[in-house]
Amino acid sequence: MLVEYADDILGRPRYVLFVRVAALSRRVPLRCRQLLFRQLASAVLAALALGLIGCGHTAPFRANLELLRPWNAAEDASQSGPFAARFVKGDNKLTFVAAQHTTSLDHPTITLLRRELKLLSPEVVVVEGPSRSKGLSPKPLVERATQLAPTEMVRRYHEAGVAMRWAVAHDVGFVGAEPSSAELAGRYVARGKGTLEDLALFYLVRKIPQWRRQGHDLGKDFPARFSAFMLALAKRLSVPPASLPKIDALHRWYEAGNRKPFDPRAIKSGECAPISGEKALRTQRINFTINHLRNEQIALTITEMLNTYDKVLVIYGGGHFMQHELVLTAMLGPPREIVRAR
Repeated sequence: MLVEYADDILGRPRYVLFVRVAALSRRVPLRCRQLLFRQLASAVLAALALGLIGCGHTAPFRANLELLRPWNAAEDASQSGPFAARFVKGDNKLTFVAAQHTTSLDHPTITLLRRELKLLSPEVVVVEGPSRSKGLSPKPLVERATQLAPTEMVRRYHEAGVAMRWAVAHDVGFVGAEPSSAELAGRYVARGKGTLEDLALFYLVRKIPQWRRQGHDLGKDFPARFSAFMLALAKRLSVPPASLPKIDALHRWYEAGNRKPFDPRAIKSGECAPISGEKALRTQRINFTINHLRNEQIALTITEMLNTYDKVLVIYGGGHFMQHELVLTAMLGPPREIVRAR
C-alpha cells in the first residue's frame, strides 16, 4: 500500500492511495494474512473518511482560452440579460448571472441575482469589479458590505454590491476576477500590443464622456483635469508619473489614430468600443485587446473557483457571458437551464 502526496495545479494538497495486492504465499500464516487485510481495510476507510480518496477521479477543470469570443455588439444586445445560465457537471454547479448593470435595488437584475443566490446557495461568489490580486473577501470590501446600507452598496458597486452583502451575511467568500491595472498594463506591453503611452491616453479618452455627463468644463479646465488624471493613473499602474505622456502628446496621438482632430466636447463612448480590424479607431483597437486580456483573467478565476468549490455563482455583465460561453461549455457542458428574470 502506498499513499502518495502531491500538489494540484492550484497548490492544494491531494493524496492518492495506491493499493497493490499480490497473491500471498500459502506459506504466510492465515492469521497474518487476516491481520494484513484488516489493516489495509482500516487504512482505506480512514482515507475515505478524511476525503483523501474518493470512489472516482475527476480531472481538474482547465480553461481553453482560445475559445474566448470577441465582443460583438449585435450578440451583446440579444443576450444583454438579465438571465441566469445554470451549469452542472458531476458535483460541480455553476450559475452565471448575466446582468444588466444597475444602481437600483428594484431592477430585474437584482431580483434575479437574489433568487439564484437562494437557489444555489453558492460556496463562493465571483463578482465584477475587484481585481483577483485582492484575494478572497478583501477586508475593505467586507467592512463596507457590513457597514453600508444596501442602497449605498448597489450605488457604489452595482449588482456586485448586492452579491458581496449576501456573501458576507452568509459567511461565504467572494472574489474579484479582474487583472489589476498594473497587471493589465504589464501584459498589454509585454505582448507587444502597444506602449504605456497608448494605454494611458486611451484611458484618458475613455473617461471624457463620463466627465461631460457629470457636467465638468472640458474647455479651459481640461489641462488641469488631464494632469490630475495622469497623476492618479501613475499610482494605479505603479509607474513614475514622468513615464506617462504630457498633454501635448494627446492631440498628435488622437488625430493619428482616430483620424480627426481632438475635441473633448465631441468624443462619444462608441469611440472606445472593443472593436478590431483595419477600419477600427485606435482607441477601439486598444479596448479590444484590453477586453480580451480581462476575459482571460476572468476565465482563469472562474476555473480556479471550480477547482476549489463545488458550487460557484458568477455575477457579470451579460456581454461577458457571450464571450465566455464556449469556455464554460467546454468545461461543464451546455447550460442545463437558462432562466430570465420574472
